Amino acid sequence: MNYAWKILRKNYQKISNNRIHQVGINMNERKMKALKLRVIRLFASWKEPHEDRTYNESDIVQEIDISNDGIVNYTIAPKHPHCPCCLLDCVELKQKIETVKGVNGAVCTVIGIPGAEKWTRSING
Repeated sequence: MNYAWKILRKNYQKISNNRIHQVGINMNERKMKALKLRVIRLFASWKEPHEDRTYNESDIVQEIDISNDGIVNYTIAPKHPHCPCCLLDCVELKQKIETVKGVNGAVCTVIGIPGAEKWTRSING
């Protein structure tokens, strides 16, 4: 959980420093912090299909960014790029993220494997 929390804290500081105010849906700071904690807890508890380790412990999650309007953008590097159950697991993770209170959508980006763009399209499609 430390790795993802460091990423989240870095992104939170970046968002706080920029203070982008958009017309439409904006969360106040307290709600945004609570949303980030809920998302981090989900990633911290999500198990990798081939091992008894979470996504945090196996360094699959490379980056997490949560926008002010509740869109979760995250980047992953799967450990088993030719395994169909890993792809299905990524789809289930995205669906689970979208059920978290305060999340208005999720976008997954896959990196570091052959056919990463196909995985990204499959997960987000």
